[in-house]
Amino acid sequence: MNREEYMAALEKHLRKLPRDERENALVYYNEYFDDAGPENEDRVIGELSSPAKLAAQLRSEYALKGNEQEKKKMPVVLIVILSIFAAPIALPLVIVAAALVFVLMVVVFSVLFAFVVTAAALVLGGFLWMVIGLILIFQSPAVTLFYVGSGAFALGLGILLGVGMYRLIPWVINGFKRMAEAILEWRKNA
Repeated sequence: MNREEYMAALEKHLRKLPRDERENALVYYNEYFDDAGPENEDRVIGELSSPAKLAAQLRSEYALKGNEQEKKKMPVVLIVILSIFAAPIALPLVIVAAALVFVLMVVVFSVLFAFVVTAAALVLGGFLWMVIGLILIFQSPAVTLFYVGSGAFALGLGILLGVGMYRLIPWVINGFKRMAEAILEWRKNA
């Protein structure tokens, strides 16, 4: 049997394969013969065994490859079906989780805003109380000491609270950024 007879027999036995698979196999084995050269055709034919056995091997490899592709498609179908059945339960849970995260952010920023406004009010109020105390210095020194002391305390407390908020707000914003990144990373991996 020479190369042409071998390839014709192989093509005949590969008819059950899809056209593109059959053509790929024939091209591959033609190139295999070309690489070996005309002087080694008999050796190559001996290595490859009979065309019927080679075709049977190629058909079984194709069948295995087809089963693997079917197995890969199957989980996608199962995931879609499970997603459809899980949606009535999962969708409300996702909405509730998103609402809770939003409410948490609103509450935290509202509390921070309240502390900032309180700090500003204490600074402004403390300054005004000190001015009022200095205006009343000639009427009653005790009242002046009360107003100036209370004003200084409020001013100091307001400055202290303001400095604390100045350092706390960026920390809270970074915390929310990290939380959002973690949620997005979890969503990407899920």
